[in-house]
Amino acid sequence: MRIQLYRQLPAPVRHALLKAYSRLPIQWRFGGAYWRTRRLIASAESWDSEAIRTWQFGRLRQLIDRTWHDVPGYRRLWSAAGFGPGDLRTLDDFRHLPGITKAELSGNLPEFTSRRLPAWNRVYRTTAGSTGIPFGFHLPADAIDQEWAFMHSAWERTGWRLGDRSAVLRGAWVGTQENFWSEDPHLGHLLLSTYELTADTWPAYRDRIEAFGAKHLQAYPSAASLLADIVLADPGHESPTLRTIFLGSENLYGFQRERIAQAFPGSRLFSWYGHAEQAVFAPECELSTRFHLHPLYGFTEILDAGGREVEEGGSGEIVATSFWNHATPFIRYRTMDFATTGPMSCTACGRPHRLLDHIDGRLQEMIITATGRWISMTAINMHSNVFDDIRQFQFHQREPGKVTFRFIPKAGYAPHAEQGIREALEAKLGRDMELTISRVDTLSRAKNGKFRFLEQELPLRYGDRA
Repeated sequence: MRIQLYRQLPAPVRHALLKAYSRLPIQWRFGGAYWRTRRLIASAESWDSEAIRTWQFGRLRQLIDRTWHDVPGYRRLWSAAGFGPGDLRTLDDFRHLPGITKAELSGNLPEFTSRRLPAWNRVYRTTAGSTGIPFGFHLPADAIDQEWAFMHSAWERTGWRLGDRSAVLRGAWVGTQENFWSEDPHLGHLLLSTYELTADTWPAYRDRIEAFGAKHLQAYPSAASLLADIVLADPGHESPTLRTIFLGSENLYGFQRERIAQAFPGSRLFSWYGHAEQAVFAPECELSTRFHLHPLYGFTEILDAGGREVEEGGSGEIVATSFWNHATPFIRYRTMDFATTGPMSCTACGRPHRLLDHIDGRLQEMIITATGRWISMTAINMHSNVFDDIRQFQFHQREPGKVTFRFIPKAGYAPHAEQGIREALEAKLGRDMELTISRVDTLSRAKNGKFRFLEQELPLRYGDRA
């Protein structure tokens, strides 16, 4: 409710409140949900595998019971499959529930949103993720603080501490060459434009990072890799001293890790896998580069084409169930992201957490502008309702500076909506891009059946062709 009331206030009032809020001690800026979750995570560090499974089963039973009564879409789906809450007697029984896809949820969001949680106590989010399917959903109002609780608990394994300042290269700020940064006083973040980063502008970025006193960098791997090449291309390069470079929201390739480490030899690299739906979170182990599936964040399955759990070393789709989102529940949610499984526990740190050896999701796709700027498709992602009337979309590029946006409209699509789409995309792409918008009936897929957010025909150094 606080978020909705804040957004309704006049801009000068919001600015004054934010300024006053930023002067509070950092510990006071996070709500009770944040600290309760932090305490739970800390207490679970000593749990063995049996304790974890017991907690997960209890959480799933609560989730299934609550969803059955509050979310009619799931109740109909489970009833059609012959499943009711009383049928969940063991953890293995959970796998008898039918899975659900982004398309199924997107096509009937009101029916898959809790009737119990009032509108004032939830927030609306949208994402296209790595699939190119625009998707809106609801989160509980306290989900943002809970998300930060899990993220911060993982970051603390690297030496990060609450109150540390960070520079951020993640698409949150578009800006211009003259105005390439903004500050988030709540989190202590310096938001830097990923769109204006070039060899010419890097000295200004570096000076701003140093003046801000950033100890860490949060970045898309593609943005950090581009930054590394800029730094290494200058024989007399000077890079800011950063303790940690946090890399997420895209797949991190080995060649990128090497380049980033070479450009920032005094920095530790730490990556994680997750998504906006907040159903799965897998940070790196602090003692290796394997990913820990966090057992308190959600229940995660890695399934083959037949819906069977893959064995260690096998590859399958990530199917996720959120333990925390009771607004639009994600239960056996097919993410369309793929991963290669590791052991059921970590020999490096000793945690009984299932490991992922490799993640194929969020494959990096880059658009090249006429002036040679690189724009990650993750940075194009819209967290607004501008794509709500589109069923699916895809970008296509054959030459620098030109890109085509193809889309399949939903039923009832209004032609005048295209102007809003154009304005939103042009604001993201910048002045040195020529945008063509094309309405189509079908969109292509890769040979492996996975939908690609961008069909890139340029011979790029970045992206999954590297």
